[in-house]
Amino acid sequence: MGAQPPYAPQAQPAAPLGPPDPNGYGAAIMRLAGASRKNAKVAIGIANVLLDEGEIVAVAVAGKVLGHAAVAAYTNKRLLIVNDREWQPLVEEMEIKPDLQVQGWQDDRHASLTFQAGDRTIAVEQIRDRQLAQELAQRLRADTGT
Repeated sequence: MGAQPPYAPQAQPAAPLGPPDPNGYGAAIMRLAGASRKNAKVAIGIANVLLDEGEIVAVAVAGKVLGHAAVAAYTNKRLLIVNDREWQPLVEEMEIKPDLQVQGWQDDRHASLTFQAGDRTIAVEQIRDRQLAQELAQRLRADTGT
């Protein structure tokens, strides 16, 4: 009579310890306009799992890279750019060093940022959140001394 019935609820594992947003990525993403978050949802998720422990996201922008929805996350360690290309998303990482340069353009609706480090160049286009694009460029220039 001491046996538990087979339908008894199982004990749930304890919730993970630590802050719910250890990289500050959620806070950076919430600064994006709703349409930007929605369009780049897959790229945002991919970038999230690529963040290292202790890596803090300062600012993020969403746009398009090579015609696919994308996110660029500027962290205390690197610039991480990810798009949502099916089966093989683009993942670019650029170290925050003096050779990393950024060029920006904007009109009344969108901004574009082009990043260059050595012989590597990547452009994030159709950024709706122009103020965040400006902030990312300013932070990068301040941190690299360019």
